[in-house]
Amino acid sequence: MSTKDVATLHKVTAFVTRGDDLLLFRHPHAGIQLPAGTVEEGETPEEAVLREVAEETGLVDVSIAELLLVMEIDLAPDQAVLLESGYLRSTPEDTATLIDERFTRGLIFKVLGVQGKYTRVLYEEYDFRHADPTLLHQQEGWVLSRRLASRLERHLFRLTCHTETPAYWVVDSDRGHRFELFWVPLSSDPGLVVGQDEWLRLVKDKLC
Repeated sequence: MSTKDVATLHKVTAFVTRGDDLLLFRHPHAGIQLPAGTVEEGETPEEAVLREVAEETGLVDVSIAELLLVMEIDLAPDQAVLLESGYLRSTPEDTATLIDERFTRGLIFKVLGVQGKYTRVLYEEYDFRHADPTLLHQQEGWVLSRRLASRLERHLFRLTCHTETPAYWVVDSDRGHRFELFWVPLSSDPGLVVGQDEWLRLVKDKLC
């Protein structure tokens, strides 16, 4: 099967700069991160990255400076990403009860098995602020296999901030989390979460 035949979800990451500084935020459970998210249906990656920056930082006076990199990522065999927002089912049947928790497009599940046209999945959320991550929440259920993808394409953009901001401010996210925003020198090692630290390493020469 060619890569064109594999279901792919598109994601974006924003390296927002102002002079020699880079904008980051502290997630209450997941640690220090870059603004990032999922390209919604009907959006271009450029539209998505501007929307994600506005939602996660509150900044709207920003512009895209350049596309730094496009990463093609094949998920592990026991992973899948959700293509459509919705609910899990209690059993692998069309008439099954829907589990009362809505999962948004772009979340990654652990794959537990397949039965007919359904895939059994597990969602887990951890607190990564400590050396030994703590499980905060988990939910298991069934989802139509066609609503899952095994491949990601991540677009990394550099954006320029055109407005003055405080050194530190707070934004409430749409998932009930409070993000703490702050600037760091581009020359520093900001201690990004695992995965995002590699994104920064790959594009740092273009940012500095």
